[in-house]
Amino acid sequence: MMNTIPTRPVRRRGRAWLWAFLVLFVLGLVVAAACIDWVFEWDGGPLRVVFDGVEYGGLDIASLSDVDKLALGGGIALAALALLIAVPLVLLVAAACLAMGLILGLGIPLLLVALAAAIVLSPLGLLLMFVVWLWRKSASPAAPRAAKMAG
Repeated sequence: MMNTIPTRPVRRRGRAWLWAFLVLFVLGLVVAAACIDWVFEWDGGPLRVVFDGVEYGGLDIASLSDVDKLALGGGIALAALALLIAVPLVLLVAAACLAMGLILGLGIPLLLVALAAAIVLSPLGLLLMFVVWLWRKSASPAAPRAAKMAG
């Protein structure tokens, strides 16, 4: 009689990636909506930029049309999302460069020192192998005399 072993079905990982993508998409929409709402609720006075005593701009966000406010809020949201991608990427590249610098600055010289030590100490290694060979040769059991005479 043949016994079967019950098996579990293979779990699919696609659903987890789908949920992660949906959560990030909704989070992006919330950030964009918050930026747009912030621009629409702006009650401050006109913005002034003074550089070397010369005034530039004089932008009054409250006087912009709804389409301009929507575009401004979308631009702010897009810049915020771009920073969310760019900052970790820059940190990752910096960490990779640091790791490569440590490998090249410390790893290769240490490898060369170990290689030189192995070359210099190789006669001691040969001597040690010879001593181990002699020790094993002397520790092997001797054949009985009767077996030698019969053979």
